[in-house]
Amino acid sequence: YPLCALSPTTSYKLNFTYVVKEPEDGLWGLKVNGEWNGLIKQVMDGDVVMAAAAFAVSHERQQVVNFTVPIDLQPYTFMYRRPTTLSRAVLFIDPFTPLVWVCIAAMTAIIGPIFWLVHRSSYVYKYHDTVNEYGLFKMSNCIWYCYGAMLQQGGTILPEADSGRMVVGFWWLFVMVTVTTYSGNLVAFLTFPQIEFPIASIDILIKRGFEDGITWGLLGGSVIETYLSEAEDAKFQHLEEMGVKHVESDSIPGGSIFPMIKEDDHVYIEWKSKLEMIMKEQYNITGLCDYAFGKEDFFLNE
Repeated sequence: YPLCALSPTTSYKLNFTYVVKEPEDGLWGLKVNGEWNGLIKQVMDGDVVMAAAAFAVSHERQQVVNFTVPIDLQPYTFMYRRPTTLSRAVLFIDPFTPLVWVCIAAMTAIIGPIFWLVHRSSYVYKYHDTVNEYGLFKMSNCIWYCYGAMLQQGGTILPEADSGRMVVGFWWLFVMVTVTTYSGNLVAFLTFPQIEFPIASIDILIKRGFEDGITWGLLGGSVIETYLSEAEDAKFQHLEEMGVKHVESDSIPGGSIFPMIKEDDHVYIEWKSKLEMIMKEQYNITGLCDYAFGKEDFFLNE
C-alpha cells in the first residue's frame, strides 16, 4: 500500500513541491535476468528522487538503492476461504472410519457361521444324542442370533455347551464395546458441528495442493518471489515454482482474486497487514467474513 499520504505533510513542512510518477510496468522492483524493474529501476535511473511505498528491504535491493529507517516489521502469511461447517447428511456413519465399518460388517458376516460350526462340533450334544436340524443347529438361526445381538436383541435359546457359550460371550462383549463407542462418538458429532480442516501452515497448504488440487498465488514482481526462490527450505521454493503470479489490480475491491479464493479454493500469499486491510475492505462491502489467515507467519521483513 502506498505511503504517498506522508508526502503532502513533508512537502508542506520542508517547503517543496513534488510530482508522483508511477512505474510503467506497475512493479515494485525485482531483478530479472540481471536487470531491475519497477520502482527500484526508477530510483536507480534517476527518474524519481525517492520511491514512497511499503518496500520490503532485501539484500539485493540494498546493493543498488538506499532505504530509510524501517517504519514497521511485517511477516508474510496467506489468506484462504474461511472453513465452513460440513454437511450432516451422512452424520450417522461419521463416528467410525471406513476401515472400522468394513471390519464390523466382515465380523458380523462371519460370526454366524463360526458360531454354528463351534456349536455343531461340540461333543456335548453328540454324547447326549441331542443333535438335530432345529434351533442353533441350523446355520440361519445362528446368523440371525448374532445379528440380533448386534442390534442388542437377545435370543430365546442359549447353547448348552461351554464352547458355544464362550463364542456368544465374546460376541456380546464385542457388541457392547462397539455400540457404546458408536453412541459416544455420535453424541459428540451431534454436539459439536464438524468444520473443514483449516490450512494452518505451509506444509498443510502444499499437502492439500497435492491431494485436493488447491492453488496459491502471490504478487508478481514483488520481493516475496526472491525470498521464496532463494530460500534454503524446499517447501518455499515449491511455493514460488507452482504459485500463480498476480498483479496489483487483482487484490483491489472487485478484483479477480476474491472469486478465485471463494470458489476455486485459491490461497493468496502477502504481507499480513495488507491481507488484513484486504479482508476489512471485503467485509465493508459484503458484510460477511469469507476469509481466514494461516497460523504460520514467515519471512519477517522490514
